[in-house]
Amino acid sequence: MLLLKISVIIPVYNAEKHISVALDSLACQTMKQSDFEVICIDDASSDNSLNVIESFKNKILNLRIIKRDVGSGGPMTPRNQGIEASEGEYIAFLDNDDFYGEETLERFYENAVKADADVVIGKYVGVNGRNVPQSQFTKGVNLSADILSTNLVYTLAPHKLFSKRLINQLNLRFDPKAVVGEDQLFVMTAYIYAKNIAVLSDYEYYYVVKRGEENLSLKQFPANEFYHSFTLIMEELKKNAIDFLYQKKLKIAFLNRFLKASRLRSIFFSKRFSRETKIDYFNASKTFFNNYISQEELSSINPEFQFIVVFCQKYTFDDLTHFYNNMNKITSKDVMAVNKDGIYSQQKYFDKKHSYDESLNVSFLSKDIINITNISLDKGQFVFEGLFTQTLLINHITQYTLIMRHREKKIEKRYNDYIVPNENQFSFKIDFKSLLLSKEIALGIWDVFIKASADDYSFERRIGNQRNFQPTLIKSKIVGLDGNVYSVEPYFTKPYDNLSFNIKVG
Repeated sequence: MLLLKISVIIPVYNAEKHISVALDSLACQTMKQSDFEVICIDDASSDNSLNVIESFKNKILNLRIIKRDVGSGGPMTPRNQGIEASEGEYIAFLDNDDFYGEETLERFYENAVKADADVVIGKYVGVNGRNVPQSQFTKGVNLSADILSTNLVYTLAPHKLFSKRLINQLNLRFDPKAVVGEDQLFVMTAYIYAKNIAVLSDYEYYYVVKRGEENLSLKQFPANEFYHSFTLIMEELKKNAIDFLYQKKLKIAFLNRFLKASRLRSIFFSKRFSRETKIDYFNASKTFFNNYISQEELSSINPEFQFIVVFCQKYTFDDLTHFYNNMNKITSKDVMAVNKDGIYSQQKYFDKKHSYDESLNVSFLSKDIINITNISLDKGQFVFEGLFTQTLLINHITQYTLIMRHREKKIEKRYNDYIVPNENQFSFKIDFKSLLLSKEIALGIWDVFIKASADDYSFERRIGNQRNFQPTLIKSKIVGLDGNVYSVEPYFTKPYDNLSFNIKVG
């Protein structure tokens, strides 16, 4: 029977300079010390880490130390030893150079029990300029979070709370054979099978510290080992009991995350790797993409990476590099089709060494052309005029929608009535009172967006700073459709200088 509420597992290697910060944060927890344990697994450190940990035995009631005589070369094996030794109802993983907020364990446990959650994700804070996931926490506390709608595939570090129930049920461990993506394999598997997932944004739970050694150059892993974790994730997605359509969407979401974070572009196109290494990675990628991305699914892959998938599946490494070296020469004249999925160009090349003939989504090469020519708010009439298109669509007629979006409530008011003086230019003249329906809807900050559509392809931008003049924006008193008088103050945001409206009563 599990007697403790939480086991905190910390893999330690040569951490004498910063392990005390992690342990101090545990010594100061608001959760009773008799309710949690701290398991430090020293991975054969050669510095004074063990002595620093020992000095906390009189500060942390249930502090346990596991000493490894031989280093494992990574956190996977020490974490697994911690799992085996743990006696808590839940398990939390803390890196030896990070730290917790004082109420983290108490809040973690309370919400885990309240939501009957197998995974609890607390808000991250970056320290020393460390980038951390943020999009998962923008909608407030969510005690029943969906993997897709909450964007959980973009937070796959293990610094979360996991139920021992789930870990035992799956015999879940960190794969010591994984040279990259071992955290992703563990966390994605937990997500897939979790009874419930809770996302907590009401407190700063986990502080992720950036250290100087993180600025090391890109590590090189053997190509035949690189896809180990990602292949297992694909196979786990196949065999689980998730609804088939949801499974497909989740697979695509993970693949897009993988392509964005995998650094394949750096491997294929930088000068830091030998041709032999690049071809090894190309061949490994060919196997992976052919196994797990169908032609039907290809259109759902981020356009920025579609060409990599296509060339890996169907062509040679030299074909891929030839296209990459010439893709910035593509212009609007080369656009053959535009549909809801993107902008397409037929790319052909033939010589004795390599050849290809492929319709490729090149929308990622299209750059915005924006120029605001008029902004005014006078006597309740909002006028907004300018030019907005993309470099690859200058030959296409574009239709526009002005979108007013409430910053907090996310509700929208859309305007389609406009006069087009020339192609690719917009001209809106709007009675602002149409936005002032009631206090419940109108009050707060509204941001301005322009959505442009060419054929079935559309693109939307926050807008206002692309201007070469300083408009006179005067606070206005406007009577709303509900009869109330509203104060409407247009302003340009800082630091991005985009247009917004602050609406108040009176």
